[in-house]
Amino acid sequence: MNVQQFHAGETAEATVEFIHGDRVGKVTATFAHADDPATKLLLSGEPEEQVASGGAGYTYWRVTLSCEVTTGEKLGEYRLESLEAEYPGGRRVPFGNAPDVGIRLAEEEIPPPEVSGNWEWGKGS
Repeated sequence: MNVQQFHAGETAEATVEFIHGDRVGKVTATFAHADDPATKLLLSGEPEEQVASGGAGYTYWRVTLSCEVTTGEKLGEYRLESLEAEYPGGRRVPFGNAPDVGIRLAEEEIPPPEVSGNWEWGKGS
């Protein structure tokens, strides 16, 4: 499985290329937490048409899926549960060949700040 690690404050982002018809409005990837499948992480984006196939009836698309990672997300590993294309009217159609990918949310190791000057007291007004 291909797993990418992210920390709070970062944007989780993945680019996907696919072929399909010409009406795709949005693509959403749903990731489920490995230890708590009810906990989900959603990455989504609007695809951009790359090349029409002429008379073949399909188009090459590229979409960048993303979400902002916050401290509210549960740490740990998430696996791709579904990858869906949304069409006008809200109909969602799952991709037929979703890849085996995952996201790991980890706490970033941040060194503690250090006081660099004198501590001064004052009186407020």
